[in-house]
Amino acid sequence: MSEFEVFSSIDEAEPHWRVLERKAAGTPFQRFAWMASYARAISAALGAKPAILLLRGADRQPAAIMPLEIIRLGGLTLLRSMGGKHASFHVPLATAEGAAILADNSPHLLRLVSERTGGADLALLTHQPFEMDGAPNPLARASVFATTGHAYETALALPAEAFFSAKVSADARKKLRKKRKALEKIGPIDARRLVEPAEIETALTAFLSQRERRSWARTIPNPFADAPIHAFLRAATKPAEGQDAAIELHALRCGERIIAVFGLASGFSRASAMFTSFDDDPAIARLSPGNILLHEMVRDLIGRGFKRFDLGVGEARYKSALCDREVALAHCGTPLTTLGRAALPLLRESWRLESAIKSSNRLTRFANRARLALRASS
Repeated sequence: MSEFEVFSSIDEAEPHWRVLERKAAGTPFQRFAWMASYARAISAALGAKPAILLLRGADRQPAAIMPLEIIRLGGLTLLRSMGGKHASFHVPLATAEGAAILADNSPHLLRLVSERTGGADLALLTHQPFEMDGAPNPLARASVFATTGHAYETALALPAEAFFSAKVSADARKKLRKKRKALEKIGPIDARRLVEPAEIETALTAFLSQRERRSWARTIPNPFADAPIHAFLRAATKPAEGQDAAIELHALRCGERIIAVFGLASGFSRASAMFTSFDDDPAIARLSPGNILLHEMVRDLIGRGFKRFDLGVGEARYKSALCDREVALAHCGTPLTTLGRAALPLLRESWRLESAIKSSNRLTRFANRARLALRASS
């Protein structure tokens, strides 16, 4: 097996990470800018500590990076994928050589990382696609203990109009054009990717406000309510010098009013939708501003040369309407102690229960009310 290092600071790993970004395969969620924003805002707030695995190839150059973190939860110490539910895919950033090393040695390497970082009970690799962009995910050869649904993706192709003709029926396209014309009667329409800091901040503020109002209107928890999430979004949408932001924002304006927002993680010729919102004013909402922005955003991505686009994890009609491929996902677990072996079946059962709740509207409503009540009492 090749040489490896474990970094307890994401800044220490940065030089090696930047080398790999130029020659390795991954998804936008494995970009250094994305993971650094997450680690500094959300991981730090949760008390998680980075445990970043670097593999070197036969030439001693960086061959793979696995962004991991150590966290103590409910009496259990986890070595887990960094990025949580905000990342749709937790694949390694790896060259072909690095992927081969990981495929053959993942459980052993996870034990070595645990030993170097003080010891964990369980290594938990979440949101693992069985394959990504036509290549097998080397980490999915670890112990798969729970399937977790799928993400929706599509290949992008020029020209844009031919792409939409193939994906969306003529009737659906006609209806969307009518809705756009109806919006234009309210005010001038402008859909575009945002690059200026002031307009990015304005769009983020609009997004957070729209999500908050929609959550309360539907009596569901708002996953974007907490300050660490706000800090993460603000850091990740800020472009570094000479580099694109880890999360790009697209907005649809009607006059001076932002009526829809999309946030995308972008990189490695892929754009991954992370979040969206729209104005809940009935006069606006009935005209499908989110769908109008989605189509304009995909046109922009095709024009910029992106090859793949995905709409993330979870069921939604607008996802399957545009994306023609499902990416199957799983959680992989490697017990590292007796406690970890005992905990793994309990975690499997908790995910089975979570899946059952999500598939039942009645159970989902009950669970949402319970979460809101707990949040209000805390």
